[in-house]
Amino acid sequence: MKTKIGLIGAISLVGLIGLMGPVSRVEASSMTHLVINQIQVEGDGGSNDEFIEIYNPTGSSVSLNGWSLQYKSSSGNFPLTSGKKNLPDAIVNPGGYFLVAHTSYNGLVAADHTHSSFTLSGSSSGATIFLVNSTSFLVSGSDSSIVDKLGYGSSSSNSPEGTAASVPASEQALIRGTDTDNNASDFTIVASNPRNSATDSPTPSPSPAPSPSPTPSPTSTPQAYSVSVKISEFMPNPEGTDSGEEWVELYNDSVSYVELKGWKLDDSSPDGKIGTSAVLLSEYTIPPKEYLVISLDESAFALNNSTDSVRLIWPDGQVADEVSYEEAKEEESYAKQPDNIFAWTSKVTRGAVNQFSQATSPLGASNPADFGIKINEIFPNPEGADSGKEWVEIKNQGDAAVSLDGWIIDDGKVEDKIGASAYTISGVTLNPGQVVQIILPSGSFALNNSGKETVRIFNSFKTLINSVDYENAEEDLSFGYNNDTWSWMKPTPNQANIEASEVEQKEKAQIFINEVFPEPEKGVEEFVELVNLGNAAVNLSGWTIADNVSEHKLADLIIESGQLLVISKSQSKLSFNNYGQEVVRISDEQGEVIDEVEYEDAPKNQSYNLIEGSFVWSELVTPGKANRVKVQEQPEVVQAVEETPEEVLGPEILELSEVANEELPIATISEASDSGKVAGASVSAPKTDVSKKFGGGSLWFLAGFAAGIFICYIYLRKFT
Repeated sequence: MKTKIGLIGAISLVGLIGLMGPVSRVEASSMTHLVINQIQVEGDGGSNDEFIEIYNPTGSSVSLNGWSLQYKSSSGNFPLTSGKKNLPDAIVNPGGYFLVAHTSYNGLVAADHTHSSFTLSGSSSGATIFLVNSTSFLVSGSDSSIVDKLGYGSSSSNSPEGTAASVPASEQALIRGTDTDNNASDFTIVASNPRNSATDSPTPSPSPAPSPSPTPSPTSTPQAYSVSVKISEFMPNPEGTDSGEEWVELYNDSVSYVELKGWKLDDSSPDGKIGTSAVLLSEYTIPPKEYLVISLDESAFALNNSTDSVRLIWPDGQVADEVSYEEAKEEESYAKQPDNIFAWTSKVTRGAVNQFSQATSPLGASNPADFGIKINEIFPNPEGADSGKEWVEIKNQGDAAVSLDGWIIDDGKVEDKIGASAYTISGVTLNPGQVVQIILPSGSFALNNSGKETVRIFNSFKTLINSVDYENAEEDLSFGYNNDTWSWMKPTPNQANIEASEVEQKEKAQIFINEVFPEPEKGVEEFVELVNLGNAAVNLSGWTIADNVSEHKLADLIIESGQLLVISKSQSKLSFNNYGQEVVRISDEQGEVIDEVEYEDAPKNQSYNLIEGSFVWSELVTPGKANRVKVQEQPEVVQAVEETPEEVLGPEILELSEVANEELPIATISEASDSGKVAGASVSAPKTDVSKKFGGGSLWFLAGFAAGIFICYIYLRKFT
């Protein structure tokens, strides 16, 4: 469904001086600057259906001219070089909002500004969003230009205020309640309710007429409601007659009393409007960390036994929480588990802590961190014999280390008891974000290759923590979780999962080092040049360029098929050796070396060029252009008699096609400049035929010349 319009802004906690005494509120005006107020990382339109909401809790208008939103992924590094969206010259009024959304956002509330500069991560590792009063890239997570930031997810490389917030699910949002510089406590997950600049914001009351001592009326602040009160459990299908026997349980997860004056309970409606049979909750106040059960009498709305939902509604008509269900089970309640997922349970706990049987839910573990443990990858059908080669990979998606000692892996339906051949884990502790491959030894349960199979993991209390279903296992492929979906993929034990489509793309990637320039003249930069000889564009994000000493991780760069990419020393900070052995290598995001080049003793002002599959030194340095190499040859010796041709042969030029290093014909150049650039067309120098230079009369000339010499000899003999 489309994202609903709802209340956004600062959320006040409700305090109580006495149990039923006057209520005081922490108003939004306690915040003194623009804030990131709400984010959605994924909606019903897909992973890019996302938005970032900015809120002005101050009493003054603020211009966004010269501001930016910047994004750092969990794998990104400072200084940032990508993921920046400059904000327009817009004004955010006091108590007003400004909605920035991805171009794929499809909510009903129109965005004030759209972009495609970055995509918010919905994975457990999360990311960090920065609101910056500058358009320059951030150099650190504590840059003085940062006005506000929100870090969410489990990655330790994120840069939150205090502790990171949790990752919201699809169509859920992180919404700010206060600004204590601790993202975990400042933000709560609720149903997405974006607001834009057209949303009504309070206007200041007019000042009184001038008087000797004028006193202006205070500026009003936006009304805010607690986000800590949630639906916890409800009974839609009691035994026998339902009317008057249904009930809904709420829970206050805050540390303050919450007054519910003006709040309502209702079920779903086709047009989203509040029904006439909605239940008004004005008489109720919920103590901190307590439950409140609302009985639905015969005049209240009735919950369907088929598809329906329960809605908790703020006084302004916006939905604070909503839980949908299908096919209500008789005498069972629909209750929230510790991982915030609802499940049917026969252990009805009206007004008390929810309980579940092992067959229906993972509740009962003594350690809440257990629910951060998830099955991450399954390898059920190895090539050849399966016994002893099947494995299950487990990941800690939570925020705390968990010992898996005594945990159990088994197959079977969710409601089945643990089997006799289940495998028990020992001696394993998982830190946040870590994965572990559990190889199933011969003699333990075997994973099915055909039909439907369910893999289950239980904690040491034999409480079901997680289960995954698959069908018809493909040989030598694993069933893995990646980008919020399960799919068959290349096995990646103890590594990041890669979808099959990504594997195909990686196999097609043909990125090679094409030219290295290690020892330029003074004032010229060293560089390394890459070429894509594949048929598809390749995203180099996470790839690295390295030498024998250091490495440089590439940003989110796309290199098209046949394209050359030049990376200068100022970009990579790599300084290649001029003497001795040096190795330059390119590795993909998994750390696999894709190509490497080795050289020794770099000549001055020459680059190392890839020509016809081999590297040669060249005086012609060609960054971003086809490689060209001078080939010095011995000139052909021609007997010079009388006439000498003016033409000479210039150096040969070998060129590298920009699309592929294919063999090109060698061109013989009639004239060449000192720089080696082609100056004339290809010709051949004429050769002199000596036999054509002398005619028949030449023989008489030689005979006469010989006779003259003989006469001179006789004359000298006679007179001496």
